[in-house]
This record gives sequence, C-alpha cells and structure tokens, in this order.
Amino acid sequence: MPSGDVNITGTFKVNGTPIGTGGGGGISGAGTTNYLAMWSSPTSLTNSGVYHATFGSNNLIGFQPAGASGEIMRIENNGRVYIGASSAANASLALNIHANGNTNITTKLGSTQFYAMVRVMQNESTYAGVGLGYDNTGQAGFVYATAPNLSVNSTLKFVVAKASTAVWIEAMSIKHNTVNMNNIPSSSTGLIAGDLYRDGSGYVRIV
Repeated sequence: MPSGDVNITGTFKVNGTPIGTGGGGGISGAGTTNYLAMWSSPTSLTNSGVYHATFGSNNLIGFQPAGASGEIMRIENNGRVYIGASSAANASLALNIHANGNTNITTKLGSTQFYAMVRVMQNESTYAGVGLGYDNTGQAGFVYATAPNLSVNSTLKFVVAKASTAVWIEAMSIKHNTVNMNNIPSSSTGLIAGDLYRDGSGYVRIV
C-alpha cells in the first residue's frame, strides 16, 4: 500500500469548482478555545458570541454577542436557563432572569413606579398577555395584565380546572377598580366572595 503525501500543482477542482488553494484551503483567522467559530468574511474565521464553559460542576453554553459587556444568557446541563445573570448568580430555578439594573431588559410602565421585566403576549399588535415586574422600592414584585396602551383597561384573570365538569373556569378577575370572584360558595359559612369596590369615603366594600 503506497504511503506519503499527494502534492498538486495548480488548483484542485471538482466538477469545475475549485476546492481550496494551498495553506489549508485558503482559510485564515484565529479563535479562542471553547468558542464557536464564525465567518467574519468569506475566507476568514473568528470567535462568535457562543461558547462552552463550566460553572462549578455544571457544563454550560453561554451567549455574549458583540457589544455586550458580559454574558447575557446561559443554558446549563442541569436544565437551568439564566438571562441577564452574572457568573455569581445564586438561583436554582428552571428559569432565572436577573435585571441587575440593566435598563435594556426592564421597562418603566408609563409614569408609574412599576418596572416590567418579563412579558408573554399574543403578538406585537394586540399585546394581550401577562407580565412580571417589580416596584421602585425593590421590595415587591407584581403580575400585570398587558394591554395595547394605557388608554385601554386591562383585566387580570385567574383560571382553574374544575374536575367535576372537566372544564376550565374563571375563578377570579381583577380590574383597575373591581375584584370579582366567581363560583361563590352556597354555604353561608363558606368563603366571602363577590365584587370589591371603594366607596366615596375610601372604604373597601363587597357586593
């Protein structure tokens, strides 16, 4: 069996298409260990913003696009996902989102003291959905119902499954001025429920 190198003078072609030119196929560039390569030009490779690393005993895939000051997203082999988290983030849930004062991932809700951090919505036209956020004291979080804009009232609804009828029912709805609880217990000793409202004197009443 012959052994040794095969040297070609000129251009090696397959069906008329050149396959590389000397020096490793005409590809240039350099990269960093554990970073996914990216084409910076038709013939040059460099680092992308995707890399493999370890954090403690976990392997992870990290994302740091060009222009980002640090890691913006991480997926670990234990199934946890971190968004906006630092390498020292202390969280143990499946999805962890850290604002860390990053104004790029938080939005002030109008002129109020509330800041939205996460929103799941139907589409970019209706904005119907639900969001999560926190207040400017940093002491309280909240869930809010999204709407197209502040000129439209939104309603936050809580829906639960009713096993006896195998249907989903609305258990509670919250508007800007009322709280409604459906399926009021028939027993007078049961939970007091109904519509809450504030009267002219500022008292909260139930009907």
